[in-house]
Amino acid sequence: MGIIKEYKCSSCRKTWKLFTGHGMKHSTLNHILDIFPADLQVEILKDEDVSGEFDSLFDFNYRPAICHQCQDIVAVPVLHFIESGHTYIAQCPECGNTVEFLEEDADTFCPKCLKHRLSSQEAGHWD
Repeated sequence: MGIIKEYKCSSCRKTWKLFTGHGMKHSTLNHILDIFPADLQVEILKDEDVSGEFDSLFDFNYRPAICHQCQDIVAVPVLHFIESGHTYIAQCPECGNTVEFLEEDADTFCPKCLKHRLSSQEAGHWD
């Protein structure tokens, strides 16, 4: 079950709600592939551990990240193959730029105003 994370800035009052983690439908590689852009899908399918039957061991999650181009916080899909160690990270879903992951309990400044640190809390669950 995924977690809805809420990030807030006390200075500019901007709030973001992100669906992080993964849901039940993300248990098969077939469902996960469609989440990634076409060029990244090609790379994923070339992975040495991906067979035609999609039986590779993997870990998938939406992770919270900052896009400095959009000045936004977004949920980015990340796929990691256990056996090969290869990791595939999508770019910002808004602009296609590279993102910087938000780490748990890290002091992160608001990407909009750059004045105050963000607060975060769990706002619910999703599937």
